[in-house]
Amino acid sequence: NTYLDVYVDPPGGVDSYLMSSIAVTKSSLSTSFDFLNTVSITESVDNQCDTATLTLKREIYEMSLSPTMAGSVLNLTPQPTIAIGFGQLIFQGTIDAVDWASSSITVQCIDQGSTLVDTYLETEDAYNTPNLTSTVEAGMQVVINAGMAAPPTLYTPETPGWIIGPWKQRRENVMQAIQTLADQIGYLVKYRWDAITGYNRLTFYNPERSETRFDGVVTQADYTQISRLSQALTNVRNVVRVSFLDSTQPTGQWDVDVTDAASIALHGRRFMEVAESATSNIDTLAEATVMAQSILDDLKTPDTSVDIDLPYWEIETGDRLLFEENGTTWDAPQTQCVVSKTTLFQSGLVLTSLQMKEARASGVQKHLVKEAGPGRSLPPMIDPAR
Repeated sequence: NTYLDVYVDPPGGVDSYLMSSIAVTKSSLSTSFDFLNTVSITESVDNQCDTATLTLKREIYEMSLSPTMAGSVLNLTPQPTIAIGFGQLIFQGTIDAVDWASSSITVQCIDQGSTLVDTYLETEDAYNTPNLTSTVEAGMQVVINAGMAAPPTLYTPETPGWIIGPWKQRRENVMQAIQTLADQIGYLVKYRWDAITGYNRLTFYNPERSETRFDGVVTQADYTQISRLSQALTNVRNVVRVSFLDSTQPTGQWDVDVTDAASIALHGRRFMEVAESATSNIDTLAEATVMAQSILDDLKTPDTSVDIDLPYWEIETGDRLLFEENGTTWDAPQTQCVVSKTTLFQSGLVLTSLQMKEARASGVQKHLVKEAGPGRSLPPMIDPAR
């Protein structure tokens, strides 16, 4: 059995409330009640933030958590909880939406990246000028510092070694701005658990597509209950073209194409084009090739969706898993890498659904939305400032 504690801290306060054990004192009698029904946590390489959904009992007897019931004893005199110092932190964030129309209260939460998503870069500013260069992670930190009053420190476990020059930052939220830089070399930037420090850190990291080590083995007993196992060719792309402007030739548009022969043989030729704007940091053939190859590696194989009752909340996005054969679903061991997962905690049980690919990826849907085409991504234009 796995039991989850959910603590809620009011804005600006120091008190903490445990949803599964809310203390109530009335007429000198003190007792506690469990208002927690379920918790569902969703992670994906396509989403800049992880999300959590809580369902709570709206009322027990005359005690109500509804924010419109000001006379409820829970709203009048809530009893703070002393946080218990054991267990593993698996999600930390802020409440974004609450719905209490029915007998259950639904609470939508976003992880610590929500602050970066909610902070907007309101002006187009030039960076690394005049004619300066920096590592991409240093450039990302400058953008974070410029946009936020209390900026987090970007953690880069291993530098990609990409040096960027001058660029003009467009108007967008801070998280999107730094993820756009990461996308250009197929990296990710998200809040991730760091075992060394023991807390979540804003991390800029390589998804390690070529990794051969397994993060876990799923045995026959683990996956006996598979309610869905499907593959789709919808998102497969095996010919990727990146159109860009070379900084050494400001009047010319350049293209780089990368292909995967094995994928073409299996699934047919499936083409996509990404057009980088003049404000992009991609301005050499080598840089465009890295971007194109990262997208190709992420999209050349079909998506696999599995609804499977795994009791392991510890599985993370990016994990490389070995599924043992069982003679029914598979007759040989299968290797799959997690690109998205949803974990449901309910009544002491854990149920996990996975979306996987044959190799690790930095994204699927976020690549596809960049496809050039009528009414979509525009071809690169000359930036008069350059």
